[in-house]
Amino acid sequence: APGALFAAWTYGKFLVDGCQDELDHFYTNIIGPYWPPERASVDKGYADIALPPEFERVEGPSIFLSRDWTLEQLLGYVSTWSSVQKYREARGEDPVQILAEALQSLWSGESRLVQWPVSFLCGRKIQ
Repeated sequence: APGALFAAWTYGKFLVDGCQDELDHFYTNIIGPYWPPERASVDKGYADIALPPEFERVEGPSIFLSRDWTLEQLLGYVSTWSSVQKYREARGEDPVQILAEALQSLWSGESRLVQWPVSFLCGRKIQ
């Protein structure tokens, strides 16, 4: 129906103050080659996905998901990623240990704010 709204959303790479360089290095250089090609659309916030011609793009809200996590919680989350599983299968070792070693001295036991940017692909039907 004309005026109908389509919306798809995804959350991007998480952000943690004080250790983002280490997280980015892990994400891009350690497990990056093990992500499926489709992951690129998530990393781009779906900006690379074209809507059908009968839809006009509508800007979605700017929001973040947030959690206070310990290092152990963050490492547990990372260990669920498909790229981590593929790394383990291909190399026979756990890449999460690499990240744990990189973050251990920076984290020092307390909880930290972890944030995920949420991206939207929205369109309104014009025909």
